[in-house]
Amino acid sequence: MSNIFINIKDLSAPLLGLDIGDARIGVAFAPKGSHIAVSLPTIHEKNPLKAVDEIINLCQIRSIESIVVGWPLHMDGQEGDRCQKVLKFCQLLWAQRPDVKIANWDERLSSVFSHKITQDFHIKRTKKKETIDANSAIFILQGALDMIFFNR
Repeated sequence: MSNIFINIKDLSAPLLGLDIGDARIGVAFAPKGSHIAVSLPTIHEKNPLKAVDEIINLCQIRSIESIVVGWPLHMDGQEGDRCQKVLKFCQLLWAQRPDVKIANWDERLSSVFSHKITQDFHIKRTKKKETIDANSAIFILQGALDMIFFNR
């Protein structure tokens, strides 16, 4: 892992949660002091530099100081190729905004839960991928929020 990742320990500023994929990035948001993550529009951008620009814009608009990114470990806890892709993306982001703290969060099973919710609520096929990405980002950020809140 890289030294760009830190532990986020407080809720004194708004937080962003990201589920970073190849074609889309699910985005979740928690306002300052909030214990609840909500979804923001999914970023549809395959070019990492353009996606980073969109995230930086979100950080400026919403006064984000910290971002929680999903860390796609294998089920056995090992890091794989997906972790390296997320790390490279985070390095691009951090290079442009070193003032924004980035934390990684174990995202195992977040997509499984997102798929299950999408099935249970009978989401239209045209919105399914976007909904899964958004829900995954919510699970990632909500997990971090719960950890911060309950470890005070």
